[in-house]
Order: sequence, then C-alpha cells, then structure tokens
Amino acid sequence: MPSDEIIEIRRTRVAVFVGDANSSAGEGEPDGTEIDFALPSTQKLIAVVEDLKDEVERELKRRRLPRLDPKTTYVLCDAGGRALELDKTLDQCEVYDGHTLWLLPLEATERHSRVVERVSTAIARSAQEQFRVVDPEVTRRMTSVLLVALVGWTVLILSKLWWDTGSWIPAASCAGMTAILVGAAWIASGSPSENRRRVVAPLSWSAVGTAAAAAAMGVPGTPGGWHVAAAAGALVLGVVVLSVFSGDRYPAAVAFFLTLGLVALPAAVVRAWLHVPPERIAAATLTVVVVLAIWAANIGSASSGAPQPSFPSMRSRRVFERLPNRPRKSVSPIPSGIVITGQLVARWARRATLTMTGVSLAASLLLVAGCRWVVIPGQPGSWRHTVFAVGICVVVLLWSRSMIDRVQSVSLTVGSVVGLAMVVGRYAGSVTPASLPVTLGCAGLVVVLAGVVVWAGLWLPGAAVKAPLRRAVMGLQLLLTVVLTFPWMLWLWNAWSFLRHMRH
Repeated sequence: MPSDEIIEIRRTRVAVFVGDANSSAGEGEPDGTEIDFALPSTQKLIAVVEDLKDEVERELKRRRLPRLDPKTTYVLCDAGGRALELDKTLDQCEVYDGHTLWLLPLEATERHSRVVERVSTAIARSAQEQFRVVDPEVTRRMTSVLLVALVGWTVLILSKLWWDTGSWIPAASCAGMTAILVGAAWIASGSPSENRRRVVAPLSWSAVGTAAAAAAMGVPGTPGGWHVAAAAGALVLGVVVLSVFSGDRYPAAVAFFLTLGLVALPAAVVRAWLHVPPERIAAATLTVVVVLAIWAANIGSASSGAPQPSFPSMRSRRVFERLPNRPRKSVSPIPSGIVITGQLVARWARRATLTMTGVSLAASLLLVAGCRWVVIPGQPGSWRHTVFAVGICVVVLLWSRSMIDRVQSVSLTVGSVVGLAMVVGRYAGSVTPASLPVTLGCAGLVVVLAGVVVWAGLWLPGAAVKAPLRRAVMGLQLLLTVVLTFPWMLWLWNAWSFLRHMRH
C-alpha cells in the first residue's frame, strides 16, 4: 500500500493592520484595523496576499467595519510602510513571529525621491546644507550673548570705582541699569515677533545680575561679608520674582542661582556678624554640598509640581472606598481632581530633571570654592582640613554615580576632580618663594590624578565590576558620608571641645 504523504506547512503568526490610502504606516501609533493571522512562511506572497484579502473581508464583515475596495490593488508591507516583494516568501523577507505587517493600497506605498536636473542646483543645495547663513535666529543669539557680556563688563567697571572710593554712584548706576533692563524686557514681552520675545530671557537675567550688584555696592563701609550678604539676598529675591513671572521656563537657571544664593547668604552673614574663620565656613559649605548631592533627586521631585501620594488615614479611607452600584466587598480608588496625562507627566519630569541639573551645577561650583578655602597649609591641625576636603571630594564623586542625567553626573565628577586639584594647588602656592621639593611633589600628584582620570574614563564605562567590589565601594561611600558629613565638620569647628568644656 502506498504510504500517506504528510505535507507540513510552517506558519508565521503576525499582526496585520488593514489601512486605506490615508493610513500613516511607520509614523507613531498605527491607525489601521488590527487582525491577527498565521500566514504560510514558505509560500510566495503573491498567493498569500490573495488568500489574506478573503480572510480580511470576512473579518471586517464580522466586525461591521468598512470593507476593502474591490477596485484597489492591495499589497503586504512591513511596519515602515515599504511593500514586500511578491515573488518572495515571508522567510525571505525576514518576517518572523510577532512582527507587524500592513495591508495597504498600492498607491499608499509609493515613494518619491528628489531628482536634481541641473548641476548648479545640486551645488547650491549642498552649499546651503554645509554653510549656514546669518538669519534672525543667529542674530538674536549673538545679540543676547553680547548683551549679557557687555552688561557684566559695565558692572565690573563700576565695581572698580566702588572698590577704590566707596562712592554711591556705582550703586545708583547699577540700579538705573536694572530699571532700564526691566523696562526693555517688559516691552519685548509684548512684541508680536517671537524672535523679539525671546530676548526677554537675557534682559531679565541681566536685570537680576545688576540688581544684585546694586545691592552689594549700596551697603556702606569697607567691602566685606555684609556686601556679599546683600548681593546674595538680592539675587535670591530677583530669581524668585523672575520665576513667578516666567513660570517654569528656566527651572535649571532658577535652581542654580537659588542654590548659590541660599548658601552664600548665611555664610556671608555668619562671617560678617560672628567673625567665623573662612576655613570653618568652607567646611560647612562642603557639608552642604554632600547634602545637595544626596538629596538632589528629592529636591527635583519636590519642585516638579507632581502631586505627592496622599495617605489620609491608616485604613486608606478617602483613597479606596466602595462605590455605588459595585459589589459589596469590593473597593475602588477615589478619583482625584487632577487628570494626569502623558504631556503633564513629561512636563513634571522635565522640570524635575532640570532642577536637579541646576542644583548639581551649583554644588560642583561650591565644592571647588570650599576646597579652596578649607585647606590651610602650614597652620596647626591643617591635616584635618586636608583629609576633610579630600574625603568630601571622594564622597561627591561616588554619589555622582546615582544621578539620572549625564550633565548632573559629569558636573559633580568634574567638580570633585577640580576640587582635588585645588587642594594640591593650595599646598603648592603656600610656600613663598617656591620650593623645589614642594613644587615637584605637587606637580607629581596632579600628574597622578590626571592618569587616574584617564584610566577611569577609559576603563570603567565598559568594565565588568563584580558584586563584592560594588558592595565594598558602596560601604566606603556610606562610611565616608557618615563620618565626614557632620562629625568631622563639627571637629573642625571645635564643637566637640566646646561641648566637653561646657560643664566647666
């Protein structure tokens, strides 16, 4: 007896979107009707498409959807809308299980390319792509940069007169400049041209800078801590006013200047009022830098405007309740008054990320400044300040790994490395005249630091660090954070000695 032949037909499970001439394949979310099929993998597509059209017709009829146009030629396309060759199979077209296909009219798959008939036209278009001409956008940016630079240069010229003579004229001049810049920003904000309205930002920030300079030069007396405090207070006030009027247009700049102002204001007041040594203020500043690096994510989330989770009761009342017309033993979430959309979440995330970026940039600058003033070479107990500065730089460097944005991580890393170089530079500059052993030793340390930076930058990104080493690094990070952040800083402030002798 002849043996029965068993013909095995292998099939590919795909999702087919049925569209018309207006369908946008490959552009965002598919706008066709999705139907799942198991198509033969080894048959020519010219036969597969004909059978597929019959199946699609029956499915559309069952769903009571618009039918296929019988006068239109349909082809099978990939997810990007490119028609598959009819003389090939699904395997030859590299279509596998789970892929998405389109059944589109032939005219919807036509692609047009630009044809250049003249060589001069091609040369002109190539030159236009390679060489950017001066347009209103370029002139606006150039004007903005020059405006900020010239305003800053004017303030420096006036500050030289104030520093030498203590005259009130520089303060009055800066106040007048502030009024002019504010008026110009107000006029530009009402312009019908968008390019002119964008000049509001440099005008406004320049006004904030001149207002801070006017506040600093308006305080009588020899330049000192009170002048810095006045400038910091005016800076904070100006940034707050600008953020109120501009909304969330400059979250990174607002966070940057607010962080600098809120750190400089108490530091200047303590220095001017209590005459605290600069190295102690620098030690407290470095502690604040560590706090900013650790809590930057919390600061960003708190300033993003996103609603925080609410827990009004221990039993989740007013969060989950039994709604009417629901089963008796079921609970449902109580809807809040805010309808959260994707655009709203994206705006919250953008504001939080930019705020973290501003805080990180300010923390990196404060780290470098703190390392400059905390190290006191040649004085008794100077090793404590050096160990503290180096340890804080290492702590910030380790915490920079937890940042979500590369600008934040890179800024803290660069600040840590520059801070270490600043510590070495303080020892190199402490000897007058320069000493050969000290200079060569400091130069060697900087060279070693540069070598470590190059090695870390080229090796660490692709290195497979094992779990024990990761845990050791995390343990070192937590240990240095706990020991250096407050206990060592209080030791530098002689707080432990003060507490020990309080009973006497």
